[in-house]
Amino acid sequence: MRTLLLLALFSVSAAAAEFAPNHVFVARSSSGAVEHDKNMNYYATRSSSGAGAVAFGPNGHLYVSCGVAGVEEVDANGIPVQYFLDSSLNYAAGLAFGPHGNLLVADFNNDYVVEFDESGNYVRVIGSGSSLDGAFGIAVGANGHILVSSENNNRIVEFDALGNEVRTFGSGYLAQPEAIAFGPLGYLYVGGVGNSRLSQIDPEDGTEANWIAAPNPRGIVAAPDGTLLVTDRDNGTVVTFAVDSWGGLTQEGFQFLSGTGTTGGIAISPFRLKVALNGTCESDFVSYSFKEKATLSVFPGAGIVLLDPKNLGLLGLPFVGHGSDAYCTGSPKRRLFQGFEVHGAPTRQGASSMFLKVYGKCDGVGFFVVSDAKGNFSRMWPDCVVQASISTIKKLN
Repeated sequence: MRTLLLLALFSVSAAAAEFAPNHVFVARSSSGAVEHDKNMNYYATRSSSGAGAVAFGPNGHLYVSCGVAGVEEVDANGIPVQYFLDSSLNYAAGLAFGPHGNLLVADFNNDYVVEFDESGNYVRVIGSGSSLDGAFGIAVGANGHILVSSENNNRIVEFDALGNEVRTFGSGYLAQPEAIAFGPLGYLYVGGVGNSRLSQIDPEDGTEANWIAAPNPRGIVAAPDGTLLVTDRDNGTVVTFAVDSWGGLTQEGFQFLSGTGTTGGIAISPFRLKVALNGTCESDFVSYSFKEKATLSVFPGAGIVLLDPKNLGLLGLPFVGHGSDAYCTGSPKRRLFQGFEVHGAPTRQGASSMFLKVYGKCDGVGFFVVSDAKGNFSRMWPDCVVQASISTIKKLN
């Protein structure tokens, strides 16, 4: 049975303004991160020019890779918050949030991944001396493994949470892989610009389960209606692909976007809720009840849930969960998320799980609209166990 995979996050305070949920953000080399509404109409430009990839953090901010300029963090007002740049980083390409709760940046020229904490401080390099050659895109799994597309030698390189190389796969069917993302049915989707091909990969054994022609695929995201949105690097468009219940791929059409320049990464803004955690903390030395607030970011369609507790001293690292394949087909009233994670930080090892029901409905164009969430959460460290119920206080956007 395939396991849906997930991304990770880090914790910072929430901004006053919020990006509208279900908006589509496309990186453009000439104009920056361009925001579109859910109908793909131009809405705003949110970053400096030279954008290569885009990703959202649990604080609601947009992160934009800008090549030699590093990574720009932008709030919902389009104002730069900070820049992630270190002497170890030569050329920022793909972005993701890693198993330790930090920002991961694929360095194309240095053939490795650079990790930063929430304040932009250098943490470590992952993959130095490994099989990477032209690190481009990043995806993070539920087990904390980091998968990186290696463009120059036509493969995917997988690392564990500690940064050790686990395996490589994709040789023989990948050609200049750039885009990489997890999507419907738990598959890994990889775009190869060398053969204009979207590959659907079984993440358990690394084999290609299916593929379909896709022009110059540089960015991939799973949309809230269960389709895949894939950017066409050279033609300035987004191509839509449907995934049926058996994993079959069908091209549905094109979405022509405003602006000029090379089209890069793509992301969809999440729903964010303020939630209450009511629970207990048990260890050999202490036992007590607590009430805590947290921010819950829900990425409908992508199957990702980010739980960011305010009190990290109590709950440890933030939690990242994955969702079911229940998209907007059949107008479901709720989504079920069941996730787990394993932290690989040498000084903070442990495991977590979450059972969550996300309530909402589908709007007229097939986008899931979140209203509230209820569930429970547990975290097991080597010396303590935390358990809590989850309930919504209010929507943030």
